Amino acid sequence: MKIKMLITIVLVTWIFGERIACSQTTELGILSSPKTAGISLLLETKSGTATLVRTCFDLEGIPRGRYDKPGYKADCHLLFTAREFNFGKSALSLTGGPGAVVGYTHNTKGKYGVIAGVSGTFQATLRSGSPLSLSLGFTAMLGCHMSSNPVHGSTLEFHSLGVRYAYIPEITIRYRFL
Repeated sequence: MKIKMLITIVLVTWIFGERIACSQTTELGILSSPKTAGISLLLETKSGTATLVRTCFDLEGIPRGRYDKPGYKADCHLLFTAREFNFGKSALSLTGGPGAVVGYTHNTKGKYGVIAGVSGTFQATLRSGSPLSLSLGFTAMLGCHMSSNPVHGSTLEFHSLGVRYAYIPEITIRYRFL
């Protein structure tokens, strides 16, 4: 499982390497939630948009003891600033945007398989005079889940967990590299 996560991180870094070089600011942080935990990379451009890339363990069902091993997923979102409030040295920005998700996790029946879909995220980010920022966000995913079935071969179904648990908040602490 750890090697698959490492391969995902390397691939995402390679794919977005040019965007990292062209970004105005880069933020790297830790994402934590009852449904997911992982690494978050935010690349802001001079035009005001940002790219959010996350590689996470899918923890849904694990805190309640329903499943014993996590899945993993990677997502990428293009964020647009909806509103920004300045308070002296601090600022609160509201951002959101569309994205895509791929990974290997379980469905509602506990079968592990590949997921792919589109997603949307909304975040409220608080920045102060320090290079640390704190984000509270919500992410919904609409996609499909393909698992293997020994009797019928592969099964393709709607991945309802991405919509069902969209209300669970995600907290991210990031460090801004200037």
